[in-house]
Amino acid sequence: MSQRLLLTLALMLAFLVREPMPLAAAPAASPAVADPALTAWRAARRADVRRASLAAAGRAATAPREAAAKTLADPAPAPARFGLLVIAVDFADQRLPAGWDPAALAPRLGADAGQSLRRYFHAASASRCELVPVLAPLVRLPGRVLDYSDIGLNGFSRSRRLAREALAAVAAAGFELGLADLDGPDGLARSGDDDGWVDGVLLLHAEIGQENDPVAGRVQALQYYLEQPVTSRGINAGAYAVASLHSGPGIWAHETAHLLGLEDRYDPLLPPATGAGDIAGAGGLGVFSLMAAGALGTGGGWGPSLPDAYSRALLGWCDTATITDSPAGGDTLRAPTPDFAQAHRVWTRDGAGPEFLLLEARDPARAAPFDAALPGAGLVVLHVDEGVPEGGWAEDGPGQWHLRARLVEADADGALRQGDDAGSAGDLFPGSTAAAALTPLTSPDSDGYGGPSGVAITDIVAGDGYVIHRTVSAPAPWLRFEATWSRTTGDLECVVTAAGGAPAALSLRVETVGAPTWGALAGGDPVEIALTPGSDGRWRPAAPVRFVTDTGLPAGAATRFRYTLGGPAVSPTVAERDWVWTDDTGALDFAAAWPGDWLVEQPDGPGTSWQRWTGGASPVAAGLPVLVCTAESADPAAWPAVSYTNGGRARLTSGPLPADVAAVRLLHWVDVETLPGGVPMDGATVSWVAPDGTEMAAAPVGGWPARVDGGSGSALRGRGSFGREPGELDASRRPVWRSDVIPVPQDGPGPWRLRLELAANALWRGRGWLVADVEPLAALPEPALLWEAALAWTWPDAGVPAPQFAVEARVPPDSTWAGILATASRQVAATALLALLPGGPRARHEVRVTGPTAWGTVALGPVAVYVGGTMPAGTLGEPWPNPATGEVRLTVTLPPGTAAQMQVFDLRGRRVHARALAPGTSFVAWDGRTDEGRRLPSGTYMIRLSGAGLSSARKVVLTH
Repeated sequence: MSQRLLLTLALMLAFLVREPMPLAAAPAASPAVADPALTAWRAARRADVRRASLAAAGRAATAPREAAAKTLADPAPAPARFGLLVIAVDFADQRLPAGWDPAALAPRLGADAGQSLRRYFHAASASRCELVPVLAPLVRLPGRVLDYSDIGLNGFSRSRRLAREALAAVAAAGFELGLADLDGPDGLARSGDDDGWVDGVLLLHAEIGQENDPVAGRVQALQYYLEQPVTSRGINAGAYAVASLHSGPGIWAHETAHLLGLEDRYDPLLPPATGAGDIAGAGGLGVFSLMAAGALGTGGGWGPSLPDAYSRALLGWCDTATITDSPAGGDTLRAPTPDFAQAHRVWTRDGAGPEFLLLEARDPARAAPFDAALPGAGLVVLHVDEGVPEGGWAEDGPGQWHLRARLVEADADGALRQGDDAGSAGDLFPGSTAAAALTPLTSPDSDGYGGPSGVAITDIVAGDGYVIHRTVSAPAPWLRFEATWSRTTGDLECVVTAAGGAPAALSLRVETVGAPTWGALAGGDPVEIALTPGSDGRWRPAAPVRFVTDTGLPAGAATRFRYTLGGPAVSPTVAERDWVWTDDTGALDFAAAWPGDWLVEQPDGPGTSWQRWTGGASPVAAGLPVLVCTAESADPAAWPAVSYTNGGRARLTSGPLPADVAAVRLLHWVDVETLPGGVPMDGATVSWVAPDGTEMAAAPVGGWPARVDGGSGSALRGRGSFGREPGELDASRRPVWRSDVIPVPQDGPGPWRLRLELAANALWRGRGWLVADVEPLAALPEPALLWEAALAWTWPDAGVPAPQFAVEARVPPDSTWAGILATASRQVAATALLALLPGGPRARHEVRVTGPTAWGTVALGPVAVYVGGTMPAGTLGEPWPNPATGEVRLTVTLPPGTAAQMQVFDLRGRRVHARALAPGTSFVAWDGRTDEGRRLPSGTYMIRLSGAGLSSARKVVLTH
């Protein structure tokens, strides 16, 4: 690791994982946590290893997506070298025998036969990278096992202690760390051309690891780095990996591969398959990759899988040829051997870009003793989207996402993607299902994430150590459409957009599905109609399509329609959607009937759910009914000692709202896991559901108070959310409610349904989400709390006669609320309020108003108020996270009447992004892209606030 990389780490230390919040018990294992510093370090390490490996193979260090020659060249005989300092450690309560000698590890580390670590990386790298294990003396740590265990803790401070003490002891014993610094051009230690850093450190401990026993194992296998390196004789050691002496070679290889820069290839959003920490991560590439379930091999880490083709390509460990159109006899892919590896890349939509298919042949017989757990031989197809950050995911709609690299399952059963298995013979082509093709018309299909890819891979045949395939890349148009039905005339409004080419003709087929249909299509079922292009380039039905509804429809009556779009040389599009015809005047009234028209869903299974607590079970003094989203098993009598479940997710959808409802007012209380600084790790959000079931994002008037951290494992990661601060309780341990108004969408016909959803990550949790009232509003009300010439408010509950209000203030971010005024009025003059504020001159205060309702105390606000009446200037908050791997967030506050812009510049002074800002306090999120939507490269950028009399700037580092 170079000095440059250490500086990168140092810049990022303030943004590392926080210590745990002790509200509720932690799960058995700490999940993988997205760490910008670690991600940046691995990316730089990959680049270094790739450069050296390609040099060893006699190839240029091109990016893995750039075109390579279709011819094959034999690798050069001299591999790149990587020094691995191996330190065995034991604990005060788990000692190795007195005469135990680290030399006993030599056969498992450096032998040229069997499943040694050295032999594994010789095969994995196609002989382009030589792993050189350097054995250090045994270190007997002074602490107990649990003193070095991070299991159940949201951080890595204890494993860092293990690494720091072990390295310090080795250095104090006089061992020369420089023996494992081999990354200079000559590949030799102490030759003067190395960078002064140990290439990598593998710590092997004497305890049963969590990877060996998910229940009894007390130390988790992981890879991380020290905040400050251990230095001896001018050589630094910082990057380290941890595994158990009892683990098989796959576990050791998985963590060592992290030291070489590889990222995990399992799905971070799925719970581990066995509870054994990140080694047993589910989904993703499963048994087909060392960086997923393949690390476990046939059991315990023996017979581990080789790295997947994408991971190999990133390290320069395979030849990657770009295939556009195969010759008549097809293209041949050879399965990896210890001296050779290749892959075929096929661009989606016939053009170079971040999305492509990567093809590799796998044959366990050729890779033996590795790849032993593969379910067979054949073609493995990876779908890669390099627009997705490493370690992250991209949203494909509510509850849907994709990873940077996923396996295309030939049997299309989704079992690997969903974590139901680690991979089967049906996932290979042709495999157990004889799947000989992957085209726009097969299942699975060859579609990209934005539509059809224009790729057809056919005539797939697996032989002895090879696969033949015939690939054609012929771009064809793909279609997107919107369909709505008029509630008054029953006419269909269908708009079709074609991308990827201009179709010669298009047609639409509409039919009803299931029963009851609540009416009939005029002219028969199904209806087929030609589409005609308009001047705007979009296609619409050439003649009206009408549905005649029955009379006397019940509330919430819905018809399911199937739409089939097609045309010459066009990939057909088929979709089924429900359309709701009628509303329900009592759709929001959960007090009268429960669940009534409310729909409770648990997308990820039982655990957390929506319930109604009423009477003696209600947390409200008057016993009024309250909706509660918390653990199904929660005892209302234990309030407030309740919590939702780790990884829990629950959704509540109302019945269809009447057409005259312009907004709804939520009187609610939210308590979720939140990091310091007001960033939720669990989400509590609302959305709208259209008549066809499409979910549309919603936002409260005034905007979301927070956004779920993009690195969270919550299904609502990145979404606007309530829960910026922990839920507040009054002196009687009852909720202090908040009031939020959610406008109904105006860009489509109703009836709309309101959806409330809570989703947790796998670590730590809060009490949950309580809803006291959901009130339909015929018009958008005035702001609940307004600060201009005076502090004025609109009270959400008319059921309390002559309420008394308390005006409270605090100086953020750390002070608590303090009452400064009691009043029966609903307005306080500015002069009176400013005289009562506790802070110093021109200090920024937050002010709120609390008062009574039938459900208890409600708090409105807060709003920002400055001594002096106005803020002194616009303020640009600190960007967070910084460095950022994806989205960066910050708070901007502008004086009333101020017109301002937030602009982003690169270090050459070029403006890459700009947006207008409104007066007041805004929560701003920037996704690291230009105004045109292009993702910017990693680097340093300046965020500036500019406008009349304003000048403020912040620096942010992007890492991808």
